Amino acid sequence: EHRYRAITETAQDAIITVNRNANIISWNSGATKIFGYSNDEIVGKPLTVLIPERFQHLHEFAVNEWVTRGLIHFSGTPVEIVGLRGDGSEVALEILLSNWSEGEHDFVTGIIRDITKRKNSEVMLRQAKVVFDNALEGILVTDEETNIISVNRAICDVTGYSKKDLVGKKPTIWKSEYHDQFFYHGMWSHLKQNGTWCGEIWNRHKSGELFPCWQTIRAIENESGVVTNYISIMSDISVIKKSQEKTEYLAHHDPLTGLANRILFQSRLEHAMDRAQREGHMIVVLFIDLDRFKYINDTFGHPAGDKVLQEVSTRLQNTIRNEDTVARIGGDEFLIMLEKITDPTEVNLVADKLLNKFVEPVKIPEHELQISPSIGISLYPSDASDYTTLIKNADSAMYQAKNRGRNNYQFYSDELTGED
Repeated sequence: EHRYRAITETAQDAIITVNRNANIISWNSGATKIFGYSNDEIVGKPLTVLIPERFQHLHEFAVNEWVTRGLIHFSGTPVEIVGLRGDGSEVALEILLSNWSEGEHDFVTGIIRDITKRKNSEVMLRQAKVVFDNALEGILVTDEETNIISVNRAICDVTGYSKKDLVGKKPTIWKSEYHDQFFYHGMWSHLKQNGTWCGEIWNRHKSGELFPCWQTIRAIENESGVVTNYISIMSDISVIKKSQEKTEYLAHHDPLTGLANRILFQSRLEHAMDRAQREGHMIVVLFIDLDRFKYINDTFGHPAGDKVLQEVSTRLQNTIRNEDTVARIGGDEFLIMLEKITDPTEVNLVADKLLNKFVEPVKIPEHELQISPSIGISLYPSDASDYTTLIKNADSAMYQAKNRGRNNYQFYSDELTGED
């Protein structure tokens, strides 16, 4: 008896014994911790005080079978039940029953464990699994050697690989070769130092197509601080990148013609002026205005005018070199920048080519329109040393071309500024 009491009182689990009438005859300190009743409060009470009302019919049936027929079945394995504490709250329990006899008296002893934490953990795990399986971001888990041990459906959608393709492999299966070794070295160095890394990375779809991702990698450590797993969350940002590229394009290009706009032209010209200053060559700016363009819009409508502007843009681009720039800065005004000019006579050749491009009429529905340009030319560094003055001087030369009958080109001179 003394040894039995010593064992039961030090046990963390509840150990409860009931007689054939299902009254409690033995109660340990573990039972007090779980249910909240002291030994004096509970011994002699029916077991039903520990059972929620909705389950008491099952208890009554089991007791009746035991009393009337001597039948009570024990599987030898714990069974999960719901218990009722003294404060009225319910508790998840795991119970293992055994029966024994003493003379003519039969008893049942239950070893009962509070599994609330375990049940809560199971609920959290189920919830985590639902989140894992249904997350829009691709999620993968690897072991400490970066072998993939688990993936969700989204990672398969993102990469094109099935779960069977991925489990047991390494994430390098979708390595794109877009990044050099220094990129990956920096990524892993940061991950080992900080336990996490996030950034933009290009991967390769199973189909072979490259795609950009925003990826987060986190190292998981055990209680000893040893890395046991890596978790990676991956989002395909192809749509975002395309949207950014479109926004960037629209910010620096004319939406009608696709040519550079004033902002991009200024940026390119200022960079070209810096290079020209270092290398000692010239830059040429041509300011082009279409003659009597307002008449076309007023007579044939703005759609016809837009068609003319698009055709003019194509002709201008086909006249210059790839390293030069054509821009539409508004209305029917265009700018051309010619880089690395060493001989001023080259400028005359280009200007003559531009005029010849306008000999052929522009075709619009039911009409052929004869278009001509007036072109003003200024040179860097002889005519100006800054962007604003260079454009202003080319503009002055363009008006001089209009004053001299249109459909011609004029170079800037100091006299033009004096006339302005």
